[in-house]
Amino acid sequence: MSRGLLPRWRKVRLCLGQPHSLFAALIPVLGTAYLLALPPFQAPDENVHFYRAYQLSTGSIVPQQAGNGVGCWLPRSVTYTVNQLCYPVRFRADERVPVQALVRLFHEPLRPVDAHMQSLGAAATYNPVSHFPQSIGIALAAAFGCSPLQSFYAGRLTNMLAGLFLLYLSIRLVPVQKWTFLLLSASPMVLHQMASLSPDALVIGSSFLGVAAIARLALQARTADRRSLILVIVLSAIVGATKPVLLLPLLFLIVPLDRIGSKRRYWLLFSIVTTAFIIGVVTWPFVLRSEGLAVPWRAGTDPLEQACAMATNPVRFLHAVMRDYFVHARTYTKQMLGEELGWLDTRISPAFIKLHFLALVLSAVLGGREGISIRRIQRLVIGAALLLGLLAVSTILYLYNADVGATSLRGIQGRYFLPLSALPVLLLHNQHIPAIVRRRTRGALRSWHCGVAYLFYSVTLSAVACGALLQRYYGV
Repeated sequence: MSRGLLPRWRKVRLCLGQPHSLFAALIPVLGTAYLLALPPFQAPDENVHFYRAYQLSTGSIVPQQAGNGVGCWLPRSVTYTVNQLCYPVRFRADERVPVQALVRLFHEPLRPVDAHMQSLGAAATYNPVSHFPQSIGIALAAAFGCSPLQSFYAGRLTNMLAGLFLLYLSIRLVPVQKWTFLLLSASPMVLHQMASLSPDALVIGSSFLGVAAIARLALQARTADRRSLILVIVLSAIVGATKPVLLLPLLFLIVPLDRIGSKRRYWLLFSIVTTAFIIGVVTWPFVLRSEGLAVPWRAGTDPLEQACAMATNPVRFLHAVMRDYFVHARTYTKQMLGEELGWLDTRISPAFIKLHFLALVLSAVLGGREGISIRRIQRLVIGAALLLGLLAVSTILYLYNADVGATSLRGIQGRYFLPLSALPVLLLHNQHIPAIVRRRTRGALRSWHCGVAYLFYSVTLSAVACGALLQRYYGV
């Protein structure tokens, strides 16, 4: 190899050998491929998320009562764009995206003066924090006189960049399982949600970063510094405000007492993290209630009556939850990894999803870091956070999407479990199997070898997923 190429090859090997560097070079490219392959408004509820993000981009935060629902004032061109590109295609496997309409709407004038009241649906229940990244992109596009469709893609882009930045930080901070975090970030459903206008980008990114920050405090840091503690507190508030299924206050208990200093300071910090989480959960519902806004739910549901029914007969609810997971656990896992994309109407070959599941398990088992162990009591806390997170998902869906007193659950999708997916990775961590592999291979396996394998695997998986999207929506 020539002298000029040798330094470049060393830089390439250095990039391939560091998970966060490989993430920074690879995942934004893959995310952009998903962003372009996924047509407008073909991610779950992306239409109403666009309405809500556009409202926030204009500086209006609190929605208004619109008949029996909750809505906001939007330009007619915005709803016209959604009507032309969303409803004719979703849930219709034989329909394709109208390319001519797509090109025409890309240059459709915004005309913000010509506005009307538009229902926000369930998007009104989301804390404004959930749509903040999208609203930044939409506001910038609107400032340059862009069309609604151009503003939509600008919102997608800023949403993806925000989510990927949080995932990048999580890989930088987590002291163990960096390669598995990278592989999990390359999952089709993760990148699919990152490339959409869905608040899941912020939810997934903040949840992964919260797990990574607490794991760093618990497993690596000798003493907790102020920046790390502030980060955990802020992330606890964000997770509580966006989708409170990952109980970061409970996970904080894996941090040993000696990392904080004194018992008094430890429980004070735990109280602050818990308070931040609770404030994030209750703030937006309190605002909606104080404004007298009533978000209509599906016919037959009533969250307050359902909560009373759960308190009266908790056994019925718990039995419904256990039966649901017993019957649908496999389906939820496949959906979480990305077997069904779009409006759950675009399928990837089950063989690739099984391969991805196996790759994640092998990466977690073989990718442990020697010298860092997770104690039994810490594993119990992580397991409790995982189980309570699963229960939180079921509780939310049972309250808002099931008939009062129902004996079964409905409406659960695998993507709802993505914020919890980093916890099993920590549970599978061990330092003994990697030590055995290192001795058997006599140290011949280098970190950059792993990087090459992860690179080709992630590119292949994304190519399959994007190909399925192009085939479904464009017939390519």
